[in-house]
Amino acid sequence: MIKYKLTPLLLLILPLVTFGQKQLIFHVFDANSKDDLAFANVFLEKNKIGDATDLKGLAKLEIHCQLINIDIVKCTYVGYEDKFIEVNLSEIDTVKISLKPKHIILEEVVVTENNESLTGKELVKAAIKNIKKNYVEKPSNLKAFYREKLVENDKCIEINEALCTFYYTKYPQKGYVKKSFRNYWSNEFRDDHPSRGKVNGILLALGTPQFYKYYNTISDKCYIQTSAISDNLSEHSLNTWITGGPLSLTAIDKVKYLADFLDPKLINQYQYFRKDATYIDNVLCIAVSFKPKILLKSVFQSWNKKVHFPLYSGTIFISTKDFAIVKFESQFSPIARIRNDQLTEPWQIFPKSVIISVDYKRNLANKWYLKSVRTEQVIDRNSSLKWKIPENYNCVRELVITDIIMDNPQNFDNSNKSLFKDMNSAVLRNFRSSYNQELWQAFKTKGHYPTLSVTELEDLEKENSLDYQFKAFE
Repeated sequence: MIKYKLTPLLLLILPLVTFGQKQLIFHVFDANSKDDLAFANVFLEKNKIGDATDLKGLAKLEIHCQLINIDIVKCTYVGYEDKFIEVNLSEIDTVKISLKPKHIILEEVVVTENNESLTGKELVKAAIKNIKKNYVEKPSNLKAFYREKLVENDKCIEINEALCTFYYTKYPQKGYVKKSFRNYWSNEFRDDHPSRGKVNGILLALGTPQFYKYYNTISDKCYIQTSAISDNLSEHSLNTWITGGPLSLTAIDKVKYLADFLDPKLINQYQYFRKDATYIDNVLCIAVSFKPKILLKSVFQSWNKKVHFPLYSGTIFISTKDFAIVKFESQFSPIARIRNDQLTEPWQIFPKSVIISVDYKRNLANKWYLKSVRTEQVIDRNSSLKWKIPENYNCVRELVITDIIMDNPQNFDNSNKSLFKDMNSAVLRNFRSSYNQELWQAFKTKGHYPTLSVTELEDLEKENSLDYQFKAFE
């Protein structure tokens, strides 16, 4: 009898795909309505490749013989539960993925007489029409916590935080872009504070969290009370350039700035679909999903104008009582790339996905205002248009409003050195601000501080405690 022995090398080769090249198609849809989900992300975790769905909810991956055969598909979409499916790449050509909404959908839709017959598009128009009545109509001060967090290949390598106060102008705002554009480029807002850690190596530049530039008004201001800057623990001598800081997130207040899918001039370029009712923070809302009517593959966006292309898909939650927008969640089109003639630097990165979530809150005067903003940029090693980055990166930015002051709000003098300005080189990590341990401790005592996970703390405190790092940066 002839005996065969499998060598360790052969055992390692066996999991690889043994077929020729083929195309694997993913179809992503809503588990309840069966509607296609545009811009959902599908990712093969072992093979480290992925793509985003088109307007029909379809994504296509080229599968070749060098890939691992048995893999896990991770599918994500803003406002929906993540889904994981084990697949055998050699045996399938199509994968159907149904995602469940995170928000609890009511079995019996409760509506009022003034909105029960309105279509999705009509609900959005009514929400825009009622912004002036529903939202804060005069300047205010917003007390806030800001955080930006960077993950390198599943390990948290950097965290920058700030406690700040905004002078926040009224709702809504129109005709502000050209003045804000001139202010943005008026001078280099760059501090001479030296960067710590690894100073030689690659530069990962992460601009606005919406990729295209969105502005605040020139009257909107951000006063930094104290900041907390960690070490950079990149294993690849990575220098980070996370621009925009807290003001990059207030610029995402699309209700205030009538932007994108809430821009009256863009409404006809989007499709709106009325969904079921759900509660958001105990407010009964009707969900309206949206996506572009057509998918743009090349966009030339002038920096001195509002974005005038349909670039997002997602869901808007509109109060059944007063048509106030209580929340919106959106994803940026992964296909709408910038044109090559807009690229000026070799390090310019186009994220694999951009996810945005914005919440609003009603005060005692029944006026709505900004409650929180969260963005996530996913950058894989193939995202760069001019050169390759060494790992996959994930940048999360959060802004949490902890209080609003409407009576006699404090404005800030432009010469105040503690003002973080919306200018082209504004980076919190390079902004000169002291670490006030007592102020941070008092803030955490009030229960507003979003805690880090155990894993994130272990990653960040690999060499020194965060408190030590924050103090050392002064």
